[in-house]
Amino acid sequence: PYIAEGDPHLLQGDLPYEPRLALASGVDGLDALRRIIAGAPAHLLAGGWLLVEHGAGQGEEVRGLFRAVGFAGVETALD
Repeated sequence: PYIAEGDPHLLQGDLPYEPRLALASGVDGLDALRRIIAGAPAHLLAGGWLLVEHGAGQGEEVRGLFRAVGFAGVETALD
């Protein structure tokens, strides 16, 4: 989940029928990613990778979260 709690897209299409916890994660949509990224070093071998999906416009902040816990070679790729 990486959508902000108040994002109007959550009320469109099929999204109102999806479990909110599967889509939204805090005021800025990054609460789950913060927890995952912060805990990842304890679960990865040296040189291990962590790939995550994030929303448009969240790249800079997500890269900062990775760097803050010591990840190197952090980049964003468009899908």
